[in-house]
Amino acid sequence: MALSTASDDRAPVAIPGLVATHGRWLLAAILVVGSLYRLWVLSAADIDLFFDEAYYWDWAQQLAWGYYSKPPLLAWLIAATTAVFGDGEIAVKSGALLAYPVTTWILFLLGRRLYNESLAFYVALAFFTLPAVSLSSLVIATDVVLLLVWTAAMLFFHRAISDNRWVDWLIAGALGGVGLLAKYNFVLFLPSALLFLSVSAAHRHHLRNPKLYAAVGLAAAVFLPHILWNAAHGWPTLRHTAEISKLGGDLFHVGHLAEFVGAQFGVFGPLFFAAFLWAVCSGGRRWSDPRWRFLLCFSVPFLATIGVQALLARAHANWAAPTYVAATILVCAWLLEERRRWLQAAIALNIVLGVTFYHWQTIVPALGGTLTEHNDPYQRVRGWEALAAEVDRLRMSERDLPLLADSRREMAALRYYLSPRPSRSVMWHPGGPAPDHYALTVPLTAEQTGPWLYVTRRDDPDEVLTRFRSVTALGVAEVPLSERSTRRVSVWRLDGFRGYR
Repeated sequence: MALSTASDDRAPVAIPGLVATHGRWLLAAILVVGSLYRLWVLSAADIDLFFDEAYYWDWAQQLAWGYYSKPPLLAWLIAATTAVFGDGEIAVKSGALLAYPVTTWILFLLGRRLYNESLAFYVALAFFTLPAVSLSSLVIATDVVLLLVWTAAMLFFHRAISDNRWVDWLIAGALGGVGLLAKYNFVLFLPSALLFLSVSAAHRHHLRNPKLYAAVGLAAAVFLPHILWNAAHGWPTLRHTAEISKLGGDLFHVGHLAEFVGAQFGVFGPLFFAAFLWAVCSGGRRWSDPRWRFLLCFSVPFLATIGVQALLARAHANWAAPTYVAATILVCAWLLEERRRWLQAAIALNIVLGVTFYHWQTIVPALGGTLTEHNDPYQRVRGWEALAAEVDRLRMSERDLPLLADSRREMAALRYYLSPRPSRSVMWHPGGPAPDHYALTVPLTAEQTGPWLYVTRRDDPDEVLTRFRSVTALGVAEVPLSERSTRRVSVWRLDGFRGYR
């Protein structure tokens, strides 16, 4: 049974012109040109890998079913793109450039299935130009794979409940497991699906459908190897997820909730998020339309859940990203019926915001301004390669030494940017639960006496230095980022590790 009712007479009408007759081809051209533009922006920008990206690249060098802070799908994607394109910065990031056009096309198929091709075109165009997508297209992070799998899972879940074919149920189930391998908050997909089945009389019978439970079982089977990996390593990913949620401290932070809600205007776009809130609050008369219920069930509960997390402790703006898959369709459908010019304005505004962000490093000086640590969003992705070059200059006579670090930030950046790369690296970890993947997998142990090339940003590294019999200062590597900001580390040759105590 398809998601359609007598309320279809309120569906947005097909839009005449090029979009109606050649929408899919126009969209394909936009995705190609837009992706090539983003590739050019990435290649022309004065940016390095963010240390998180270098961290994920390092994971991809040793494929596993899990890593300290994330499930494995992102590392697998980086391994695939770097196997094809090499280890350059763009190759590491290229998964985002490739994934978002695919995600957008799948969303186009879902929008077309729910409504029509004209609306689906605007849905795809709106999603591809969302501020969050524009930003994330230049960064390789878990949201890249999460949004791709979430969108595909929504499409095949819709196909499954409409046509009740085994193949759709099993693909949806497999995607459910893969989604959990992308990011743990994919777990909210199942409650969203069950909620829709519960409130839709026409589809409630699927709650007794064995195909649904076979799909859930397949998702669990796909996810099981990651659970086993976590069990074998002391549950680091689950422990890290619990730690970053910060639910163990003081609860109820209205300010954090306000910050989170305010940030959603940046994630979805100012006009789109305002329209989403308006549509949800004023769309009661559309509740009889199962398509509207479907989209609400896959957007509002996710956003509300992360909002509660923000109220109780904290939540980053991107944690609610899957909300905007269904929300983009919902808002476009509502605006095409109620406020078509607002839809055009919202897309145009998001394009302007994206282009401004891409060229910020050129715009600010052109207007007579100065880039500082307070107004340069690119600052944290600059200076890493230059810092590695300075470290390499200081280690000139010690290039064969393996690397010792006390922060994953410097460890990841140097393991990527040092040339030649260190043959071996270890992390200073004096005890307690491992704080990162390096401490979990390559901690410095008492048997590893040295010598080591120690790199640290600590102002006072005596805690480390006093545990070695031989300590030689090689110098300080420092790279200016702005008038008041630098990236700085000290470099040492250490030998004769005496243990942590």
